[in-house]
Amino acid sequence: MAILTPSIESFVFKPSSKGFLLDAYVYEEYGGIEGEDPDTGEVFRIQPGKNIYYSQARDKQNIFLSSINDALLHKLKEQCYKSKHCKETEWQKDSDFEAGEGWKDETDK
Repeated sequence: MAILTPSIESFVFKPSSKGFLLDAYVYEEYGGIEGEDPDTGEVFRIQPGKNIYYSQARDKQNIFLSSINDALLHKLKEQCYKSKHCKETEWQKDSDFEAGEGWKDETDK
């Protein structure tokens, strides 16, 4: 199996008179996964995906750079999934990801 999907979370800020405002918080996958199922021999490909967790134009909040922390980012992800603006990508569905909760690893269990 070839794993071709690096994923990144990115932030876009815009300047204001009071500091830098978060304009967008985006999750994006590049590439994809392709391989062959060892049990059935079927070839498969999982396409990359993208979610815009936060958009100031859409969500109408003023979030300043100085107020960003892990709890806030988690809240923005949850709001995105609850509002149906975000969906699990194929890559997330095929891993230990749970919508609104982020990636899980063995240390989280």
